[in-house]
Amino acid sequence: MNFDLQILELVCSRLCHDLISPVGAVGNGLELMAEEGDDELLEDARKLVESSTQRASSLLQMYRCAYGNAGNQPSFGAGEAVKLAREALDPARVEFKADLPAVADWPQGFGKLLLNAILTAVEWLPRGGKLSLAASESDGKAMFGLTVEGQQAGYSPEVARLLALDRTGTELTAHNIQPYLTGLIASHNKFRLELSQPAAGMAILQGRTAG
Repeated sequence: MNFDLQILELVCSRLCHDLISPVGAVGNGLELMAEEGDDELLEDARKLVESSTQRASSLLQMYRCAYGNAGNQPSFGAGEAVKLAREALDPARVEFKADLPAVADWPQGFGKLLLNAILTAVEWLPRGGKLSLAASESDGKAMFGLTVEGQQAGYSPEVARLLALDRTGTELTAHNIQPYLTGLIASHNKFRLELSQPAAGMAILQGRTAG
């Protein structure tokens, strides 16, 4: 898979943007613990450090597989992708449900594509909501369906174009690089993506092995 320098820079920008908050919170918690204070303040600081450290760790593990070579390994399938997504998504904002069959060997690259598709679809929930996943595999071919439901849920025409790898009239930024990257991974692994918005507040992203 060929990446140009701009895409690499934008992915790095996205990573840094998402990690600044939990890493900064760890620093704030440590500063509070270093100050003299009552036991209640120290306990609050300890909890802040603990939760922020866990948040940063979950994001790093997810992005390691979504953007790095770890997601290309044969052992990285749909189950691993769902586990990482579930640990990284905010349960107070997104209700994530996944229906996966017991498949020993998903097609190469399916787990990485699925994880990136989840990262794409969750951005279609500006005010939170439900994210539902269903996937299946047969004779070496796989498919998935991601459905988002929530207030103002949906995708823009720009996102639809970027998933189809159409950059005409669109400047790639750290805010829209995710759908384009998902489209690249789908194309590389010979998957076809389909989009639909069957009702207000609902959008669907489907992927299936091409051919």
